[in-house]
Amino acid sequence: MIESIAVESDGRRWLHVSVSKPTKKKMPSYEDIQTARRLFVGDDRECSMVFPSTERYININPVLHLWACLDVPGGVLLQFEGQVRGMLTV
Repeated sequence: MIESIAVESDGRRWLHVSVSKPTKKKMPSYEDIQTARRLFVGDDRECSMVFPSTERYININPVLHLWACLDVPGGVLLQFEGQVRGMLTV
C-alpha cells in the first residue's frame, strides 16, 4: 500500500491510497480495500474508487486506488441515501 496527499486540479487536498497484492499477479480483494480504508482513510471519512471510461482507463499494474478529499468534512460523494427495510443506506 502506498499513501500520498496532494493538492489536485480542483484546489483541494486529496488523500490517495494505492492497494496491490504482494505478488502483483492478482487484483486486491474487497477485504483488502476495506482494510486499506480503515488503516489510511478511517471509518469517519468518505472515500471513493474511480472507474473511468475505456478511453481514459490505463492499467499498468493490478492496483486499486482510493481517493478521499481532506478539505470537505462531509465528503464529496453523491448523496444517494434511502431507506431499505427501515435502515438508512447509501
